[in-house]
Amino acid sequence: MTSPLQVLYFIAITLAPPGTHHITVSAGSESYAWDRGDSATDVTPWVYDWKAVDPEQVLVSNDIAPDNVSHAQEAVVRTSHHNWAPHFVLEFDDQHQLQKNSQGYVYVVRPGAANEKFYSFTFLP
Repeated sequence: MTSPLQVLYFIAITLAPPGTHHITVSAGSESYAWDRGDSATDVTPWVYDWKAVDPEQVLVSNDIAPDNVSHAQEAVVRTSHHNWAPHFVLEFDDQHQLQKNSQGYVYVVRPGAANEKFYSFTFLP
């Protein structure tokens, strides 16, 4: 089973612009962060910032993972290589969307529902 944190991590590192060294994914009081070295040529792996959140509280529910994770991953990779439009919506299934707007990328869980949730991605050099 794919963990919710794996889904957010995959989307984040795949869509991160070149030169990104800090990624934060946030949704309300939830915040998840990954860091890598700060030099421009650093190719060290991404490391989860455990200080950003208590690991015991990391995403208990798996409603973040789309029904077909590999299909969603392929769509994200295609987007990162071929879709430079300022706005778009990728529909993974009826419960999961990836949206790009003027503010950046947003992963939406249960779009249009009363309990809709937004995960925003922030990329920093």
